[in-house]
Amino acid sequence: MYCCSRDSMNNHITEEIREIRHALAEQCENDIDRIFEKLQQTACSSGRNYVSLPMRAAPTKAVADQHRPAEPSNVR
Repeated sequence: MYCCSRDSMNNHITEEIREIRHALAEQCENDIDRIFEKLQQTACSSGRNYVSLPMRAAPTKAVADQHRPAEPSNVR
């Protein structure tokens, strides 16, 4: 059995993440470039290995058309 409901646990975790995010934004004066730089510095100094994946190619029109829902026949 769980000691607390799943929703209250998720809310606690979500709230903690938001507090960290707001504190980081405040430290960097809400400057996105400074926030990104600080996150990069933290990642580099953490000693962890991070994976960089190559960028995926943008889908071609043919692929995009395959995933588009069909239009109703009565639309003009």
